[in-house]
Amino acid sequence: MKRPLISPGAAALSLAFAAALTILMGLIPQVEEGGVPWLSRMTRFWPFILVWAWVAALSLMAAVKRLLRWKLKEIPFVLNHLGVAVTIVAVTLSNAGMQRLHSADQGLEMLVDPWRAWVTVGICIMMAGALCQILFMAPRPSGRRSFLWTAVCAALLCVAFLGITLSATGPLFDNPNPELRSPWFAPHVIVYMIAYALLAAATVTAVYMLVRNGGAKALSLTDSLVFTGLAFLTVGMLLGAFWAREAWGSYWAWDPKETWAAATWLCYLLYVHLRKARPGDWKAACCILLAGFVCLQICWWGVNYLPSAKGHSVHTYN
Repeated sequence: MKRPLISPGAAALSLAFAAALTILMGLIPQVEEGGVPWLSRMTRFWPFILVWAWVAALSLMAAVKRLLRWKLKEIPFVLNHLGVAVTIVAVTLSNAGMQRLHSADQGLEMLVDPWRAWVTVGICIMMAGALCQILFMAPRPSGRRSFLWTAVCAALLCVAFLGITLSATGPLFDNPNPELRSPWFAPHVIVYMIAYALLAAATVTAVYMLVRNGGAKALSLTDSLVFTGLAFLTVGMLLGAFWAREAWGSYWAWDPKETWAAATWLCYLLYVHLRKARPGDWKAACCILLAGFVCLQICWWGVNYLPSAKGHSVHTYN
């Protein structure tokens, strides 16, 4: 019997292609003229566009399938997939419309974009799905000791991430840039730090499993950390989209920082789908976690040292 197109395996393969192309986009400077042909203008590169269109189609089909056999516990799944589909389609149409306006060179940038409202709708749906996952559907580690260990490690890592971030950006707050005065900035950073802490703890358990060659309890704990951390990562990314809309006029512009945030999100999303498609392949799952953590580090601080960000990123303040 053939697997359906919306199986976890098919979704994992699509996410792997999307993650690879997004990482490639994060490494190569995106410039209008010069650079590597096509790869330096990835938003016009047809494999990149088709892969994201396919991800949107899979998300929509999966949401419709779950709606047909409705259950209360399916709410986060349906909201997440429906939100992804609506957001990708609306952002794609919005960017296409704005490119036409810019290419016309008639000073019509302030014209109201008819798709921007749908971008907001998609983001809000994704936000609702992620919050539902955090509040009701996120798996809990088995046993009080495991839960306390997870809570303590996540809290310490969160404080460490937040402290490093604030120390690095401390001088900015003496005379902050206008975009840093947005009310969306603080919750965006704090929620991201919580996500980073949970995903860092998941990476530690993945390294432990690779060193000790397995462990069912550790794998269950890793799943709990990743599922919860991915939900926080999604909320943080969406808060960042609202911040970008207020600061720079668009929810998503494929800035190098945003590109690596998308690559990180796709890696951990790939982990979730791989665990559903191949639950016994713990080594592949651990390798994806390590790759995701590398992308997370590049997104957090490493992007400032990449050629793609120098002179091209609005997230570089020095």
